[in-house]
Amino acid sequence: MCMRNVHMRRPTNSCGWAGLFCSYVTCLIAAGLVAANVIPYHIFFLPLLKAACLTGNASFTYYYYCIAMMLFAEVMVYGNFLLAIFTAPGYVPHEPWSRPPVFDGKEYSDNPFEVRQLDRQNKLRYCSLCEQFKPDNAHHCTMCGRCIYRMDHHCPWINNCVGRNNTKYFLLFVSYIPLGAFHIVLTTFFSAQFQLPSINLFALEGDPVQLLQLCFSMVFSLVMGFAFCAFASNFVWMAYRGETSMSRSIAAKLGPERAAEMNRLVREEQLYEVFGADRRWWRLAFPFPPVRDHRGLPGYTVAATSALLHTV
Repeated sequence: MCMRNVHMRRPTNSCGWAGLFCSYVTCLIAAGLVAANVIPYHIFFLPLLKAACLTGNASFTYYYYCIAMMLFAEVMVYGNFLLAIFTAPGYVPHEPWSRPPVFDGKEYSDNPFEVRQLDRQNKLRYCSLCEQFKPDNAHHCTMCGRCIYRMDHHCPWINNCVGRNNTKYFLLFVSYIPLGAFHIVLTTFFSAQFQLPSINLFALEGDPVQLLQLCFSMVFSLVMGFAFCAFASNFVWMAYRGETSMSRSIAAKLGPERAAEMNRLVREEQLYEVFGADRRWWRLAFPFPPVRDHRGLPGYTVAATSALLHTV
């Protein structure tokens, strides 16, 4: 069963549009969870901090720092979230992949692209559902009904596959959530202890409503922070090693020798596909699209006009 999203066929009637909207309910839930983490910070904590600034117990510099950092984290989280949703993951085109590719430069084909991965029968990897051959590290997504370049997994929270073209945005999305969550915890705790005279967290002294609000905000942020920190750390580590969830699963089934052969020279290629050729820190930390030059990598050793087919 194929999942509806904006990258597939557009609806032609009201029922189709209603179904498309319903398929994004999980995205709204994910956005709501993030909002539930940041809204109490704006509604409950920042007004208390501003009042402390007016009475001289806190500085306005710190107050504006808290606002600026929180807004920055929110823009990064929601911006990358939307980019992960609305960026096509990288669908493998039917042409030229309806024709067999070249295997490791050892044979000729009218498909100009090269592959180095074979299936369990040592044959070229072929998708019977899409009726086409697969590039290296491409896999068929049953939810999308298409083969995806460098498919990691299909994520219901973005109603989209995490593939070559949106992996960077997904990685930044899950990485900025714990940064924002820990910022909430640290600034709230510091201010409650040293800048809000009416609150004492350790002794649980002060207005019970304010105590409950601040404690709930910190506990919820801690849970969100540690949960997404674990997930983001694993995802960043896989990206650094040139792995995906799919490649890990396949490697576990193939055994160490076949897995080592499958991953031969793959790390640099995977880093190139996810982050591009320009990996300066500011391009990595912000949602700039990867810049790929198509040079010196298997599958990109053909003329530019043909190489563009490989980036659809």
